Parts: sequence; C-alpha cells; structure tokens
Amino acid sequence: MLNVERKICTQKTSKPTVPLSVLVDRILVLAQAMAEKEFYLYQYEFCYRVVEAVLLHDGDMLTACFSRQSGKSECVADTLDALMVILPALSNSPMFADDWRFNLTDDLGRYRGFKAGVMIGVYGPKQEQADIIFSRLKSCVETDTCQSVLKELGIQLLQCNANRVRMSNGSFTRAETASEQSKIEGDSYHILVLDEAQDINTTKVRKSLHPMVAAYNGVIIKVGTPSIQKSDFYTSIKTNERIFAQGGPRNHYQYDYTVCGKHNSLYAAYIEKEKVHLGEDSDEFKLSYKCQWLLERGQFVTADQLLSPKVAKLTGEYSTLWQRAKRFGYQVAGIDFGKIHDPTVVTVLDVDWNNPIFDDWVDTPERSIHFTAYQKHIVGWLQLLGDNYEEQFVKITEYLSRFSGLRKITLDATGVGQWGYDKFSVHYASFNRGLTAGNVPEYDQVVVEGINFSSPQIIADGYKILHTDICTGRITFPASKITQTTAEFRKFVGEMLDLRKTFRNGHMRCEAPDEPGAHDDFPTSAMLACISAQVPVDTGFEVALGRL
Repeated sequence: MLNVERKICTQKTSKPTVPLSVLVDRILVLAQAMAEKEFYLYQYEFCYRVVEAVLLHDGDMLTACFSRQSGKSECVADTLDALMVILPALSNSPMFADDWRFNLTDDLGRYRGFKAGVMIGVYGPKQEQADIIFSRLKSCVETDTCQSVLKELGIQLLQCNANRVRMSNGSFTRAETASEQSKIEGDSYHILVLDEAQDINTTKVRKSLHPMVAAYNGVIIKVGTPSIQKSDFYTSIKTNERIFAQGGPRNHYQYDYTVCGKHNSLYAAYIEKEKVHLGEDSDEFKLSYKCQWLLERGQFVTADQLLSPKVAKLTGEYSTLWQRAKRFGYQVAGIDFGKIHDPTVVTVLDVDWNNPIFDDWVDTPERSIHFTAYQKHIVGWLQLLGDNYEEQFVKITEYLSRFSGLRKITLDATGVGQWGYDKFSVHYASFNRGLTAGNVPEYDQVVVEGINFSSPQIIADGYKILHTDICTGRITFPASKITQTTAEFRKFVGEMLDLRKTFRNGHMRCEAPDEPGAHDDFPTSAMLACISAQVPVDTGFEVALGRL
C-alpha cells in the first residue's frame, strides 16, 4: 500500500499547513490569470475536481461530458498549464517539504512527487483531436501573463513544438494519437487526458492508455460528447455515476446547452439558431448539445426492445427452455460455426407454420412478391467450445435429435461452415432415407440450407429479418427466473445488446464490439434460425428477406 494512504489517515487527525480547498482555489486563480481568461462556474467545478484529484493522488478517473463548443478543452488546457508551472515550485518549497500532497514515496521509498516536474499525456482518436487541448495549452503558455509568471519563477520554456511543451522545471506535456494502429505503450504520466474519448477504441484505452498512470497512481481525465455506440467513455461515465450514487466522490461532470447557455449569452443565442437549423429533436442536436446518448442508433437492438414482455417471456409455457415436446409443431435450427476463439452456437426455433400471422403480396421497386410471416419461439440453445468439429458434429446431431418436429437447418456454408454444410447435408440425406444409426423408420424430412456469409447483402437481409421479428414480437424467447440463471440466456441477451450495427457500401453490418471477450455468435445463430423459419419446407414461396 502506498505511503500516501497511510499519510491520508494521519492527516485526518492533524491540520495541514494549507487546507486543500485553499490550495485548489489558488491554483485555479493562477490558471485563469495565466490564460488571461475567466472560467464559467461549470468549468470551475470540473477543474476544481481535476486539481483536487491530482493533489490527493487518488488515482481516480474523471469524466466530463460537455455540450459542444462550451469550453471543456479550454479550461482543461489552462488548468494543466498551471499545474505544470506551480506544482514543482511548491514541491521544492520548504513550506511543503513534508506535505504528502506534493512529495510522496511508495513503500520502498521511491519518490513519486512533483519536484522533478509534472508529466502529462494528451491523447485523441486522431492526432488532430489530441491537438485540440494541446493547442490551447500552447496558447496559454504564450500569453504575456504566463511568460511573466515563468520569468518570476525562473522557468524557461525549453520546447514548444507541434506535439510537446517542455519546461526547465521538468514538466512536460506530450500530445499523441491513440488510433488503433498507433504504438504508444511505455510512457508514464502523472496526468493522462483523453480528448474526444467517445471515439477512442476501447481496447486501446484499457490496454495501452490506462497503464500509463500506474507508476504514479495518477489521474485519468476523459472528456468528450455522447455517441450512438457504447464505448469506454460511456462505460466510465456509468461507473462514475454509480460510485457517486453509492456515496463516493463526484467524478462525472455533465453540462448540456441549458447549463452552458445560462453563463454565456452568446452561446445561448447561437443554440437558439441551431434549434431552428438542426431541429431540437434531431439526432445531431441531441448528441452535440443535449448530451444524450443515442445508443439505439448504433445498437442492433435496445434493452427496451429485446426485454419487452412481448419478446422476453417471463411466465407461462414459453418462459422456460424445452427440448422434447411439440408446441407449434415444427422446429428449425440455425448453426453458427466457431472460428478461432469463437464458440459454435446452435439456436432452435419452434415455428407456427400452420397459422401465418401475415400473408400477403408486398410491392417492391422491382416487382410484387409474396411474403408470409410466422410466429416463432426460441426453445433451445447449444454452445460448444473448441475446434474439434468432428466431435461437435456428433454433439449437434445428438442435440437436434431431441426435437421431433425438426424440419430445417440453416448454417454458414463458407470457410469452416463449408465443411459443416457438406457434413450435415450427407447426414440428413441418409436421415431422410431412414438410414441413420438404428434404422429408425418414419423420419420426417429435414432440409439443410447453406448461407453464403461472404455476401454482405444476404447477411444484411438476415439481420433485418431478426430485427423486424424482435420489433414486431414475431420472435420470443424464454426469460423465466430459472432460465435467466443459465449461461446460454446470459450470453444471448448480453451479445444481442452488445451487437453493433454500421453501414458500409449501403449494406447493414452487425458485429460484436472490438473489445476483449466480445462475441456475436448467439445473434448470428438466431439470425440463421430466423432465415430458416421464413419459408416452410413444403412451399415454393420466394423468400422476402428483410421485408415488412
């Protein structure tokens, strides 16, 4: 445990030379003077917590979600500049020689204070975005007041170029990109700032950036605006909100346009025009100025849609998994074969082909096609790990044999899936002729259907079917308390809610987020099962993929 934690306990019973609040206030007064600007109240509130966290060495992660162009980058830059200048001076002052807030060591006596300078890293998803805060910091350094302060303290500006400011007191700030391709491991900082944090890759943040403050138990500051997809920034905000709700420190600061407009009349006037130009209810206005996360725009399905009572069955005969009894009478299966570290997942649907809930002709730009929709219910999941596909084949066929109404299997027929398609086709061709093990007679026909996963259009259409079925309640799944304890249920729900949709070349792409442990095997298997349920095995109707 760090000495600072023991000293914090000591400080609770002894009065420090200068109270923390006084120190923070004076540093912020210096920051505004050096920048030749005056902070708005909401800027001051956030920067107060930044300075406090640095002095307390509490290792906290601070998040700030401000309305666009409300001055978040400006106030952070000005505060960082003041810390670079004043903390080494105070650390070297006899008055604070024994003050752990400026001078501390770890248990082995290694110095971790600010005598040799304050080390700051500023990162953004691209270099230009990292330069936003950095350029404002350089502007602050170049003001007449800042130059006078530097001269009075005997500090020289040794370097002030495109991505680094370095002072003779040892303090420096480095600005770099945190793009997915960047190689940034190895740097250590007292303070780490992530600008436009909502756009930085989650893996990059947690694997490459977070460890940069470990040696000093430093402070991480994440600033940005909402997005349409979950990210590390979103997760960090939710974590800070939860900590605060449970009685912990306030580490998240959020100010939408209504707050910022109260302090800046020009800003308020501009926002009124933006309401007219963009529309107050437009996605652009909500994201930029209302600080609202529109996850449903980037999520394949929202929690409200997936877990609504018409889809997630909490009670009744459809609330639990089953494997033998007939209900609607026919079952279909979707199989997504695992690749490398992904599991193989089988989803079985019970389909009411005898009672279509929609049966009509649908006009398309090219022609009219017949479209029929059926009610369907998830009755079973099977997950298999490993890459022994021969063993998986045996387990899958044994599992599917439990469903006496099985009529169709739809699976990926590309890559590893080509082997599976051939294997299952041969097996069920024999199965249909009554030539399987034991020669059990009177088997009903089972059709094996292969899907070309290399076709973006086919996959997009398949996911449109799944999405439409969820939104209309045409597909349901068991969600009783007992079912919710199963690993399959948790993974199905978790992967469905994590699934992200993007558009490329006009086609919708659905995939798991680029995060450790994230998968999309259950959604893909469910999508294949929904394709399988589109057309009964004994009809010749054309499949109207994705049509409502």
